[in-house]
Amino acid sequence: MRAIILALSSERDERNDTREKGERKEHEKKNNTTEKDTGEKSKSDVDAVLLFKPLLQYAIESVQKCPSHLVTSCAVCVTTKEDAKFAKALCEKMTTTCRASSSSVSSSSSSNKSAVTTLNATTTTEKKMTFFEVLEVEGEGGDANALREVLTKKERNESEDENVLVVSHKTVFDVPLEEIATAHRRLDASLTVLMSERRAWDEIDAKYGRAPKNAKYVGLSDDVEESSTSRNRKSKKLMIKRLVFSSSESEKTVKINRSALDSAGNVRASVRYRDVRVYCFSTAALVKCLKKVSLARSSNGAKSFLSLKNDIVPEMCKAQFWNTAATNKCDDGKENDVVENGGTLSKPVLAIICRPEQQRDNFACEIERVTPHFLEISKEILSSAQSLVGREPSARHENFVASDVELGGKAIIGAHCAILPGVFIGEKTHIKRSVISRDARVGANSKITNSVIGANARVEANCQIVNCVVGDRARVGKNSTLKECVVECDCEVEEDENVREETLRKKDARY
Repeated sequence: MRAIILALSSERDERNDTREKGERKEHEKKNNTTEKDTGEKSKSDVDAVLLFKPLLQYAIESVQKCPSHLVTSCAVCVTTKEDAKFAKALCEKMTTTCRASSSSVSSSSSSNKSAVTTLNATTTTEKKMTFFEVLEVEGEGGDANALREVLTKKERNESEDENVLVVSHKTVFDVPLEEIATAHRRLDASLTVLMSERRAWDEIDAKYGRAPKNAKYVGLSDDVEESSTSRNRKSKKLMIKRLVFSSSESEKTVKINRSALDSAGNVRASVRYRDVRVYCFSTAALVKCLKKVSLARSSNGAKSFLSLKNDIVPEMCKAQFWNTAATNKCDDGKENDVVENGGTLSKPVLAIICRPEQQRDNFACEIERVTPHFLEISKEILSSAQSLVGREPSARHENFVASDVELGGKAIIGAHCAILPGVFIGEKTHIKRSVISRDARVGANSKITNSVIGANARVEANCQIVNCVVGDRARVGKNSTLKECVVECDCEVEEDENVREETLRKKDARY
């Protein structure tokens, strides 16, 4: 099986289709460029810079954990040369680290631990055999067109890879890809989609008596199964349902084929769940659907914007139940339409559901922006999804503090905090529900609440940081107050600043 990571940093919001994009361009031509548009553009650029590298590293690590007999190769798709350079360096670094761990495990063998050592050595050897390659693709046409470009670039036959794993670099999840692929194969599905409950901060614009805006309806049938495929995760089970239909966020009405209801039985329509863009496709079904949708959506030979979430997944759901019409000649020479039951897909479309509010279930979420997505997910991981951290919190304080952290006198680190190695925290500093990255420094008498401080960042004395994300190597001057702000990497905030709900960029930045 092959894995594909779609790290399309220039990809626009999927809620806007091609028609909306054209209308927006005409509107911008009439109104030129306003100050508000410039601010929104700079904010999205800062979001991309802050989120791209850590999220891409997490995606590559998720694929690397899969055994080599399951995932033989992985293609990392990026849109710019700078992103490609970073991705190549990251893949080489992680491969080297994996090889080093494999050699160290194999060399440290003992008589009483020979079985464990042999098992670990086998596991690490499998991990290092996964081949990573970095490909530059066009991101403006959507992730579906980028995926099609990767599949057509393959020199070998498509039949060699029966299934393909597709992962967005914006998704954080604790469901091992090995379990998703295993469930996909065991249940003989054409598509398996990872879904999660909609968060409180991801609200839908709904008014009484009107259809909700920006809502994506999904139809789920009864449970296919609820089981765990990993020995190490006995407490967590996969809740798998059949995905009967999935609408696009731009659709105002949802049309359901009668044959779908007749075949699936009990179907529950809901806007509670959302697709987080982690898939396992049958390669043949995916290629067929990509060709069909691209031909239907293209106009005058022009390439249209295609989304996996809003175009390909709904199309494959429909193909489960579509009736194909055939014509037979009667005795009198006339042709009569004959309807054949069954869709063009012979295998079902499945959904793995994650419910983060229940401790026994899995965690999954798509991070599209720094605020509120990145901030809120950081707090969720430290409280209810601690499996993503990699170790248990301290029993007394319920936080994660590295052993080499320097704490000043009377400094307080509250529950649900993560303090990484090399951090210095000054005297009488209070940190609550926050993440302090490697080698960062926080001055004395400062208060950090519900925030993320980047690596090598510096917060001077007497500062208040609330609901903020401070980028790597950024500096916040003393006596400053920041609330609900995003500070770009390498940005310097002057002393005695009082800023609220702004995106702060370094002075030489140009967008």
